[in-house]
Amino acid sequence: MRSPSLQNFDFSLFKNHNLLGEKLRVQFRAEFFNLLNRANLAAASVAAFDTQGRLIPVNAQIGPPTVTKSRQIQFGMKFVW
Repeated sequence: MRSPSLQNFDFSLFKNHNLLGEKLRVQFRAEFFNLLNRANLAAASVAAFDTQGRLIPVNAQIGPPTVTKSRQIQFGMKFVW
């Protein structure tokens, strides 16, 4: 059985600012997870029959639709001294 590929694109931006000369530095961070918001679908079960040759009905059931989270964005600030 074939399934679609898993693709996830994460991206980060950082901006550094010096305060009080070079003694204190502030870093602003923006991080994006699954930036393109691609739906990575769960793969179907490979086994269609059990060891006695009976059909496994679980393969026909709908499982969780995606294996990765949707787009997430987080902001942060870091002080370095």
